Amino acid sequence: MFLSDEYLAGLFDGEGCVTFTHTRIKNGVAPYTHVSISNVRPQVLRLVQKQYGGSIRTIHQKNPRARVSYNWLLPRGGEKRFLEAILPHSVIKRNLIWIYLCYLERAYKPRLYTHNRHGWQVTPTEEIEVREAAARLISKINLKGKT
Repeated sequence: MFLSDEYLAGLFDGEGCVTFTHTRIKNGVAPYTHVSISNVRPQVLRLVQKQYGGSIRTIHQKNPRARVSYNWLLPRGGEKRFLEAILPHSVIKRNLIWIYLCYLERAYKPRLYTHNRHGWQVTPTEEIEVREAAARLISKINLKGKT
């Protein structure tokens, strides 16, 4: 079974998430981003996984009455194809997706230092500023009631 981009946009609008966090590295912090969808029905997430890859993990709730949920997580590098496909059909998280795609296009560097044929170089300040501005915008949009 193939899930349409329209269906996936609706699923992502309701159950999806774009997350920005920071990971400590030797010389400071580096951004860590991921795109995920959570649901209590693993069958739906398996179909998404079949189309776009990624992994599914089981999340057991602390409350014994709560249902087990499942989380589909896109691998690094797979986000762009997925988000570009659903962007035209997204309603609720359209701005969030757009900002994240701009972030990927303009400022995504996994570390504060980059390596090229001349050796390790510091990532330019303007790229770090764009990265941090995108993270702040997404954090504001992700506040409860603001998506």
